[in-house]
Amino acid sequence: MTLEVIMRRMILIVLTVITLLIRVEPVNAQNYPWCQHRGDGTTNCGFVTYEQCMAKQGSWCYRNPMYQPSAGEPRSRRTPRGSHQ
Repeated sequence: MTLEVIMRRMILIVLTVITLLIRVEPVNAQNYPWCQHRGDGTTNCGFVTYEQCMAKQGSWCYRNPMYQPSAGEPRSRRTPRGSHQ
């Protein structure tokens, strides 16, 4: 093996180790309480209120099952009439 091949392999190993050691922070997903299911089959969980969610015709809204309220935010148990939980 030539010195050039050895150096290239060393660089590749060092870069691989550095890549594995880099701490990756988790991405924060959208955290909104209402989801909208649209007629085309897509879902958007980016609504703060039920009324905001229902503003678009041809869709129905439901509580986001993945929603985590912030520490200072009270969790409402009230569900608007006609919505699904």
